[in-house]
Order: sequence, then structure tokens, then C-alpha cells
Amino acid sequence: MGYERAGMNRRCAVVRACAGNVHATSTNTRKLGIHPIVCAAAISNVHRSAMRTDAESSIILVDAFRKLSLLLADVDGTLVTRDKVLTERALKAVHSLHDKGIRFAITSGRPPKGMAMLMAPLAIDTPVAGFNGGLFVHPDMSIIEEKLLPFDAAKQTVDLIDSHGLDSWVYAGNDWLIRDLKAPHVDREGRTVQFGPKVVKAFDDDMLLRAVKICWGG
Repeated sequence: MGYERAGMNRRCAVVRACAGNVHATSTNTRKLGIHPIVCAAAISNVHRSAMRTDAESSIILVDAFRKLSLLLADVDGTLVTRDKVLTERALKAVHSLHDKGIRFAITSGRPPKGMAMLMAPLAIDTPVAGFNGGLFVHPDMSIIEEKLLPFDAAKQTVDLIDSHGLDSWVYAGNDWLIRDLKAPHVDREGRTVQFGPKVVKAFDDDMLLRAVKICWGG
């Protein structure tokens, strides 16, 4: 497609992916014996197209799976379905990559602990990027690196959210901190990430100094 129009005579595998259901539209992936899986980014000699057909699907052009050493995938709506289900097909696709010596990693806007349930089923042995790169952890959830928010910005953010009558959520390290367990969306978020928040009376300076992400829950 795009490679041909650009005059680049390369054999490409065209992978069409949608919410955890992966469809190969090129026979090259099957010839290579690899089950394609949707990815947010493919690393090491991978060429991608930013082409997008609609809000739920994307087309990724992958050049020469034989050269692929690592595949990085998003989680929600990509690796898992809209109902947060890791399908058998996705599992087989990831394990097929392992069988080919291709490492597999995940990244998400979720907190890292919100991806812990994926570590064992997918046999992940690579660093995990939570908060879209704000917090990097090992598969055992021990922290590798965190990008902390400036203290003044964190404090101003909480004050701004409070001023609008909303409930702030502060993520510090692997902790999800809230002040009201019955606040909107807490239950739903807990079901999604499969771990619960820590309830605090107030967000003190120590918590805000460790803040990686702050958002409102409702």
C-alpha cells in the first residue's frame, strides 16, 4: 500500500487490528509462521504507517518480521477488548511471538499495578510502562524509574480539581490515593485495574512530592 506508492519495493505484512481481534490482510505473516498482534509501537527495524481507517482500527505496516526483536503493545482496546477481556486469540498471538524469539512489552495510561494481571498469562519479562511512560517498573512491580510531577504543579492541580467540586485521584509510586471511597467511578476503576485505592484524609506534601499522575474521578 503506502510502501508501493512511495516506490519502496519491500515485502510488508499488513496487519489490521481492532480491540484485541487481529486480522492479517497479508499472507506474508502466515508464511513467516507469526500470528500478528496489534501494537502501539514496534521496535527494532520496524516500519509503521500512521494510517487509520476509523476510531477503532488502524493499519500497521511491518517490514520483515524476521528482523523484529521486540513488540510494544497498548492495553485497553488493543491487547484487551472493550470489556477488558484478554482473549485466547491474543494470548496465542503473544506466545507465538515468544516462540519466534520476539520479546513482548506493554504500555498503557493505566497504573503499572493495573497491568499486573497480564504478567503471568503473557509471560512478560520486559519493563512495563505505566501512565504512558510516567512510571517504569519491572514485571514484579518494583520501580525502575518515575517521572514525578513538580510539587507546585501537583498542588495547584489538586486545588483546581477541588475548586470544581470534583474528586482528585493522586498516583504516587504504585499507590492510588483517594479521599472518598464512594466517589464516582472508583468502583469501576477498581474493577478495571484489579486493585483498590488507599483512602487518605488529605493529600499531604509527601504524597504530592511523589505524585506521578493526578486526575479527577468524577
